[in-house]
Amino acid sequence: MTAAFNHCHELDPEYHWNFVTFLVDNCRFRVPEHRFQEGSEVFAEEYGLQVNATPNDFEMVENVVELYVNIDDFRPFLRALYPRSSNETVTFTKCEWLSVLGLSSEWYFNDLRRVAIEKLTELSMSPIERVRFGRLFDITAWLSSGYVDLVTRPESLKLDEAEELGWEIAMKLCAMREANIRQPSDVAQTVHQSFFHELLKIAVRQAAFMTKDEKKESERRGAELAKKFAAAAAEEQKKAADAAALTESKRKEAEGLETRRLSLLEEASALEARLASGNSTTVDTTTSDSISAKPTAGDISDDAWALPTPKLKKKKKGKMPTEVLASYDIGAAIFS
Repeated sequence: MTAAFNHCHELDPEYHWNFVTFLVDNCRFRVPEHRFQEGSEVFAEEYGLQVNATPNDFEMVENVVELYVNIDDFRPFLRALYPRSSNETVTFTKCEWLSVLGLSSEWYFNDLRRVAIEKLTELSMSPIERVRFGRLFDITAWLSSGYVDLVTRPESLKLDEAEELGWEIAMKLCAMREANIRQPSDVAQTVHQSFFHELLKIAVRQAAFMTKDEKKESERRGAELAKKFAAAAAEEQKKAADAAALTESKRKEAEGLETRRLSLLEEASALEARLASGNSTTVDTTTSDSISAKPTAGDISDDAWALPTPKLKKKKKGKMPTEVLASYDIGAAIFS
């Protein structure tokens, strides 16, 4: 049993969805609009789909949006955006995933674009395809890996490949290939150096397709880098302050030495001035004259010039011992 719609009924803000009708190649598609609102704010704003609408905004009004895209691209895009069941595994061909990648890039459905890139990376693509789609959809990984494979593969560039790449780039790749044959090197690094500006331009445009999770991760890394830079700046500032303090200490020490040197010079000058003016300590002239005067011969008596006669002490005479006297008597008798 169904009930007639009553405007007095309460509308659930989460599970009462408005539908949107798309007109593509004269074919109408009608789907819940919340996936288009949540999937891309750019698309929702461009085609007038309300985002974060309040319950009062939910009305049973058919909204027709005409899209000027290929219907064969739009169908796989809807299949990827609206799986028929929760456990359905979407399987697409390479061409269908390229359709999903093209529309998700054009309308900034960044999460769906990321899925398409991952699925296509798993599939087999030739180097020239990776270069082509890397340029078309702003994917640096595909472009750089395509260049690397064109340099390292056994066969040389074909004429049609060179025309698609552009003659200048084709000549660079041929030169890199010949150099790598003569002397093997890190081709990936050489590619990044040789095509730096092209890869940089694509990387800048690619940043616009970051998913919400990628933005959060980028912000986290940016905050960490900012913190590291701030710490490094503080360390450098501390080193500069320490160096300035050391320089100031050396300067003050040099000033002290200079002051001491000037003081010594002043003292030396003052001493030299005193010496020059005769204010130094003088010797007593009376004593000097008495020392320097020589006596004459008449002033000295003959006794004064005679050498002193040493005086010997007289020993007292004592009696000679009897034994000695006897010896003298015997000797005298022998030599008589």
